[in-house]
Amino acid sequence: MSEDLRKKAFDFASATVKQLITLSTALIALSITFRGNFEQAGNEILLLICWICFFISVLFGIMTLMALTGTLEKCTEEGEKKVDLSIYGANVKRPSGLQILFFLLGLLFLGVYGGQSIFGEKKETESEEIKIIKESTYKFVKPNRKDTLEIK
Repeated sequence: MSEDLRKKAFDFASATVKQLITLSTALIALSITFRGNFEQAGNEILLLICWICFFISVLFGIMTLMALTGTLEKCTEEGEKKVDLSIYGANVKRPSGLQILFFLLGLLFLGVYGGQSIFGEKKETESEEIKIIKESTYKFVKPNRKDTLEIK
């Protein structure tokens, strides 16, 4: 494999890792932002596990980028010596595999949380409505006037 193709493989691997980091960060931010819309029925533990998985995915993504950089640096340090320039070294494969695994786990937990929020039983929430606690009737201008209200 020519050196240009190998360097291109490093560029593509780096771009993939960066995309997963961006997606993980965006999904954390979006799920925090819109959490209030779904908190009636979803299990909060699932959402917390989802956030942790995405955060760990970001950490492994950073480790993968560092491993890719280290592999390229090792190649340039050796100069004339023939060093195998590959994205398939254990120092790159392990963190990238773990990044993908935790990203997929985060997606799974986010999907389960969303499914529970949409299709699960709705929790009873306090209503902002005014409830009538006593009704009185008077015999002057407007009959059947309700005069005692409870506001919650």
